[in-house]
Amino acid sequence: PLDDIFQRWVPMATREYRRKCPLHIQALIELAMGGRFMVVGSAGPTSYVIKLDGDERKYKVMVGDPHRCSCRESGDVCLHVLFILLRVFKVPEESDLVWQKGLNDRQIQALLDGSIRTKRKPAPSTQPKRKNGVIQQKPISPDDECPICYDTLNTNPPDIVYCRRGCGNSVHTACMKEWSLHSAGSPTCPYCRTEWGTIREPRPKKSKSTEHHDAPCKQCGDGEPIKGPMFTCTHCVGYSLCGRCVSDPLVHPSHAFKVTVVPGGRARDVDRAKLMNNSM
Repeated sequence: PLDDIFQRWVPMATREYRRKCPLHIQALIELAMGGRFMVVGSAGPTSYVIKLDGDERKYKVMVGDPHRCSCRESGDVCLHVLFILLRVFKVPEESDLVWQKGLNDRQIQALLDGSIRTKRKPAPSTQPKRKNGVIQQKPISPDDECPICYDTLNTNPPDIVYCRRGCGNSVHTACMKEWSLHSAGSPTCPYCRTEWGTIREPRPKKSKSTEHHDAPCKQCGDGEPIKGPMFTCTHCVGYSLCGRCVSDPLVHPSHAFKVTVVPGGRARDVDRAKLMNNSM
């Protein structure tokens, strides 16, 4: 009978079973799915400490019967509980478990074993890959998630750090910094719990573009950025020439120049007389 099913699945202390999602919960679901929260601590498989990015306030959230959160939002499901259910445990948005005020033991076990997840991707392996004895960063797939904010990882090097002492898995740099601020003692890897050490940010890759943006040639540029080597006057602020114009002995002849080969590269002295001779 349907009532027996409800008795087994509806939380014991929360008998008010809600068949439809209330409108105020629908609005919170959208915020939980779109907001950037971070898990900065855990006291067990169903108990978390979270914070909103850019906000120093922390909230203790416990999924149970009933759900509890230190924000004390009128005893109903709050934004922070919804983040844990939807983003951490991956409960489908359309599941009626999302908008109940609590879950019983059987439902919580279903959360923990992943049987009601939207996608059942296995957790990243904590077995490291080594090359010449050095732990290597594991490849990042498009749907891999950060274990702190639960947003997808991107592959832009300045935004990513990885566990160099344990498993080789990746984390957002900003998230790892936040994690370390709230760690008791030395921060550990969110995956394998190995001591993390210094949070080292990878060096950004040099641009492969040959265009020097915001630096048009003062002689022929017409506002277009210089392509290729950029020659900058050592005396006149903001005066740059392209390779063709710097070779013209009639263009800005009395001052010395430095050359920057690639955008963002180091400027070095250049023998302009030799450039002029080569152009003749």
